[in-house]
Amino acid sequence: MSPRISILGLVFLLAATAYAQEFKCPSSHGKKLLVNTAVFDGPPKNMFELEPDDSGGKKSYTWASWDVSDLFKSGRTLFLTCWYGSLKDPEIVTIQADKPVQKCVFRTHGAGLPAEMICK
Repeated sequence: MSPRISILGLVFLLAATAYAQEFKCPSSHGKKLLVNTAVFDGPPKNMFELEPDDSGGKKSYTWASWDVSDLFKSGRTLFLTCWYGSLKDPEIVTIQADKPVQKCVFRTHGAGLPAEMICK
């Protein structure tokens, strides 16, 4: 194999893994379960919440997704607010993505189970 082909293969491998990172809200904070989340294009106190690109579900089983790949390509930063406890009086934890991701997906799983927010 020529060095040129090896270098080209390495470039493609790095490009393919550039977005292979995972970033998520933990399923619990102390004894409180994850109940909701919000996605922001920068620090939440300075920015508007991003609307999902797609969403659906029924009753307590819902989902929403955000394509955030352009955000990183533009040099901006993704923040999540993770809501724990109850929707009426949540404990909110803000986290910042430390690696680029392409898509975030939020899912609820019914009463008594934590919601899920994963960005990959």
